[in-house]
Amino acid sequence: MLSSTADLALILLEEPLTGAFRPVPLAAKEVELNDFVTIVGYGYDEIADGFNGDRRFSKNKVKEFASAGQGRVLIEQPGRQAYRLDSGGPCLREGPQGATLAGVSSRHLGQGAAFTSVVPYRTWLHTQMQRLDTLR
Repeated sequence: MLSSTADLALILLEEPLTGAFRPVPLAAKEVELNDFVTIVGYGYDEIADGFNGDRRFSKNKVKEFASAGQGRVLIEQPGRQAYRLDSGGPCLREGPQGATLAGVSSRHLGQGAAFTSVVPYRTWLHTQMQRLDTLR
């Protein structure tokens, strides 16, 4: 098992996903201050006071880079803190070629609204994906 300070993992499924699923490429370039990312997830709902299972998405503005070289990017929350405990979802950046995976959500209570950027870990992610492909 490998470990890191990043909130990233690769999971090998027994069978490939089929149907309407389209893979999203990893971002090649880091987000910049004031860029927007779309975060998809489920998370805790303050109004319902629990997890209601509704899928959500939000546009969040990049406001700060929390750790140089570690990929932690702080974002502004839209409106109320309705998405606490929502971690692990994709952070997508729209570009001319479509959406790319900019990072993985890390919006858990006490840590602030953030995501882990995939850019500092691209080489590792590609290496691991190639290694996992040989296991199929």
